[in-house]
Amino acid sequence: MMWVVAIASLSLLASLPAAWAAPRSSHAPPVSAVAPFSPVTPRYGELRTGVAPASSNIEVPTQLWEYPTGSTAVTSPLVGDIDRDGSPDVVIGEVRSGLAAGPASRWVYALNADGTLKWKAPANYDVGVRALVDLAGDGSVEVIASEGCHCALGGLNVYVLNGADGSAVWTYTNVYWGMGHEGTFSSPSLLDVNDDGTLDLIFSMMDRYVRALDGRNGAVLWRSDEFSHYLRTTGAMADLDRDGDPDVTGWAESGMFRALDAYTGATLWERDYGCNAPTTPAIGDVDGDGTLEIAVPVAGCPWLGEPGGTFVVNGEDGSVVWINRAYDYSYRSPALTDVDGDGRLDLIDGDSDSAVAVAYRGRDGAVLWATPLAGSAWASGPLVVADIDGDGQTEALAGSDAGLVALEAATGRIEWVYPMVRVRGEAWLADLNGDGNAEILFGAGDGALHVLTAREGVAFSPRTIGYWRYQCRVLDPREDHPGIREDWLAAIGSRSAVFPAPLTKAQACATLAGPRGDDMLARARQQLMALWLNVVSGLVDEDAPIDLGSLTSAWNVGQALAGIEDILLTPTSTRADWERAKTIADRINNGMVG
Repeated sequence: MMWVVAIASLSLLASLPAAWAAPRSSHAPPVSAVAPFSPVTPRYGELRTGVAPASSNIEVPTQLWEYPTGSTAVTSPLVGDIDRDGSPDVVIGEVRSGLAAGPASRWVYALNADGTLKWKAPANYDVGVRALVDLAGDGSVEVIASEGCHCALGGLNVYVLNGADGSAVWTYTNVYWGMGHEGTFSSPSLLDVNDDGTLDLIFSMMDRYVRALDGRNGAVLWRSDEFSHYLRTTGAMADLDRDGDPDVTGWAESGMFRALDAYTGATLWERDYGCNAPTTPAIGDVDGDGTLEIAVPVAGCPWLGEPGGTFVVNGEDGSVVWINRAYDYSYRSPALTDVDGDGRLDLIDGDSDSAVAVAYRGRDGAVLWATPLAGSAWASGPLVVADIDGDGQTEALAGSDAGLVALEAATGRIEWVYPMVRVRGEAWLADLNGDGNAEILFGAGDGALHVLTAREGVAFSPRTIGYWRYQCRVLDPREDHPGIREDWLAAIGSRSAVFPAPLTKAQACATLAGPRGDDMLARARQQLMALWLNVVSGLVDEDAPIDLGSLTSAWNVGQALAGIEDILLTPTSTRADWERAKTIADRINNGMVG
């Protein structure tokens, strides 16, 4: 859920021409006498590439802490030291639906690194956190938050809050009655537009305009020409026309896309890429030609017969470099990273209505991989890439309505899934406890912020069939040879659909003894029994990660167990299927998992 809010008072709008800007001088950034605070913005920067600079060591995730708000959903978090005490803080907003869907109390929450409440500030409607920034360069951090709505409430706000205590610095109200769309779902681009030493905020707004707001007080510095529809997506900023000054993008729901001079709001070029524009574009040299391109996933309007797809367009004039319509309904935002190892940027995005994560080759749009996100009929929210497990390789984090999914960026293989209700926002990586490894923070549809860290002590010390056969002969159990315990047999009997309940030692040992002939089904059952004993004895954790390549898409031992049982229980399974099931279990039992 990428959001932000704005539109000015009607009296102020009436006095401003469509593309006014204060005179430019040096365009110098503000200089601070205090230790500088680097702005924190969604998508990890003004290019909106979704590439997190932090890395982690999470092979198996576990929850470090959560913060329940009591709302319907929590919006995407941002992390920064907002009170300058040397410790990171977490800032979130909330969404309410049902009986509380109308104008009612909402809150912006600031949390300490351990999940305790630092402060909360009131909002009028569903609110998201858009940026953490020291606007004046004076060492004090502001929290930028905003509200947006496809409705008419009489005015929604951009809030600029004091990071130390949540008190209001200034508020900007956006009112639009034409179609009942007001406020802003976007995050601002940050630029000293009027050269006064204070960063200003450039917002795409629901009333069909992009505006630059004075960072000191929210006054409108310039307003773009009117777009053909509301703007609900965040703009990206870069020097697109290579004149030395930054430019910003604006993208209307109708498909109208513009590049604007960031200092004046003047239109540099305009294109129409087709309707339904729910995603934030990303900027990078995608085709490797030394110039900037813009990745623009279009959801399309099936009800109007207008197709969607993923576009990459030239940053200088908006001309299309390539289009791929294989996956045509993305409510995500693409991440730009080198997927295929050729040294060029590629795209990782997804298809929302079919819940698929997709990687596209940057130079021509060919699909490099497509991975269904199992258990979910819908998957939306920005893709984020980072080294999640500390192996030096990039992973992608994708939210779905079944949870948060970590995928290997090079192949699309699922590394783990953290089950959760409706993960539709952007995951954020930050080191909260100072151990050098980032935690993963995300909001969910259960109304809570969740923080994941690495689970320690994930057991993986499997024993082979030979070991378990020997345990059948142990009459005097000891630490290294515990025999076949009754509680283990009871656990297998209660959990396995392949083996009987109650399961006796004689039955288990007969299965471990294996067949006399070349009975592949019996050999698969033999390896499965050994695998179950490894799990129920505690030698192997079901969450232990595995990578068995083309043998199975299972990302952990528990997934592999379930897959083997499914094969053995399927009446149409063939000898080849049984052999594959046997091999999967055998590889795990012998520790050959990646």
